Amino acid sequence: MKFASNKIRFVFFIAIPILVFLIFTIDSPAQKKAFNSSRISFSPNKRMALVIGNSDYESSPLPNPVNDARLMADSLNEVGFQTVIRENLSLEEMKAAIQSFTGKLPKNGVGLFYYAGHGVQIDGRNFLIPVDFDASQSDVAGQAIEVDSVIGAITGKSGLNILILDACRNAPKGFSASSSNKKGLAEIKNAPAGTYIAFSTAPGKTAKDGTGENSPYSLSLAENLRLRPSRLEDVFIRTRIQVDDLTGGEQTPWENSSIRMVFHFTEDTFAQIPELPFNPSAVADIGRILKMPVTVPILNESGRRINTLKNAVTYFIENEINLEMMQIPGGKFLMGASAEQAAAAYQDAKSKKNIPEARPETVAAEMPRHQVNVPGFFMSKTEITQVQWQMVMGRDKMPNIPEKFRGADLPVVNVSWRKADEFCQKLSQLTGKNYRLPTEAEWEFAAKARNDAPFAFGETISSMLANFRGNMPFLAAARGEFRAALVPVGSLGNLNAFGLADMHGNVWEWTADNWHDDYTGAPTDGSSWEAEEPEDEEDEDPRLFRVIRGGSWDSIAGNCRSSHRRRQPQMIGSTKIGFRVVMQ
Repeated sequence: MKFASNKIRFVFFIAIPILVFLIFTIDSPAQKKAFNSSRISFSPNKRMALVIGNSDYESSPLPNPVNDARLMADSLNEVGFQTVIRENLSLEEMKAAIQSFTGKLPKNGVGLFYYAGHGVQIDGRNFLIPVDFDASQSDVAGQAIEVDSVIGAITGKSGLNILILDACRNAPKGFSASSSNKKGLAEIKNAPAGTYIAFSTAPGKTAKDGTGENSPYSLSLAENLRLRPSRLEDVFIRTRIQVDDLTGGEQTPWENSSIRMVFHFTEDTFAQIPELPFNPSAVADIGRILKMPVTVPILNESGRRINTLKNAVTYFIENEINLEMMQIPGGKFLMGASAEQAAAAYQDAKSKKNIPEARPETVAAEMPRHQVNVPGFFMSKTEITQVQWQMVMGRDKMPNIPEKFRGADLPVVNVSWRKADEFCQKLSQLTGKNYRLPTEAEWEFAAKARNDAPFAFGETISSMLANFRGNMPFLAAARGEFRAALVPVGSLGNLNAFGLADMHGNVWEWTADNWHDDYTGAPTDGSSWEAEEPEDEEDEDPRLFRVIRGGSWDSIAGNCRSSHRRRQPQMIGSTKIGFRVVMQ
């Protein structure tokens, strides 16, 4: 009993005063400073990255590491890194690149090293393989880069060191996997303080190079770098889950961390995004079917107006997010480009061969032309805006949008197909209606609006009617303005005969369909065209790609045609890609 009473005295006279002291002093400026010092934000000039992709091996070439390196470099640039990308390096070139990189790392900054290519382990030591590696030679350590040497070179140079190794593909031919030379890379158990190491798969396992243009790991990581929350650990946890799902559990990424701080890839830019204004429509209009007249200019090949088309359209307003949904009457139409249209588009793209967007070979994907019977539906008048995204998904789910592309009435961009599909599901829950992405047939039917010319406005478009590379017009049209930026949805007054705005240019738009190289075997009822799992594991999986339509602010005019189509990895967004929704 005496012991119990002593404990009570300790609580009241010693422990409680200490607790009170801590409660009050944690809010003092000194305590706050100490507490927040573990949560570090780094300015762009203190974020540096070296990205290496090795594909051109003599004995065992890999198709994707260079593509992966380019994808990662673009993604890292978007989140504020000063990125150096090097491709297909020899041993001496790899040494020089790493030495140059580590010599420039900023003190108290972030250094990120990414490598894609062959990698091997010998007796628990990990090596990155240059393209001039000779697998027949026994001296592996003498002709490869040891991962520990990279870690040692960057340790102490920056406050945070991140190593990303998509190097767990099969070893080069001629390299034997004995008891000491195991598959994949070995676990790094004692990483120096302040180091975060990410492997594309678990220790001792091999990773897939991918059957598309990128490995599953780089595809997933690039997408998740753009999503929020962007805390370092969250990005890699999401990537791990996504890769595991994509590969059917055959590949599970692995991380090893000794960091002592909280780091966000996009914290600084996110903090600058304001709460976007929302101005709902007049209550009298909500829930009613409304009518509106439209006047469509018709242009000839030179871009001169030769006629006007007048029509009356009906629509309703979705009150929750001020979304105007235009009624698209069903009907039959010829989907794809005619032989004459395809030939003209091919020649137009060929004449612009120095522009990356101009790829003549893609015209073949618009054929064969075929008749499709599309049931009626409603489609959003414009692409989904950033404020509409925020109203449905929440501000914390805003994608990482560079400052020059931000605005309440600008299309939401940097959204993957999966995220666009998730938006449709949440909008459906919010409204009690069935919202989804348009099928490819629905999109083209709506874009043409019963006009079988290349554009809803006739033979060409102008920069007064659409946002594209106005200095790269279609055929004989006059050169116009190249804005090199988004414009607010509907701001150009470019409604087609169905009352839809911006169907040509501004942003590419996701559709529901998987990619197919042409229209052979395409459905004729307006439904979504799904792809099947490839029979051969080595074949590209078409289920990983979706169709985008309409061209963007960075497209030549020919790529904004109603029939033009492109493929895009469904996990990768872009500042050139947005979407609109349909309701049926």
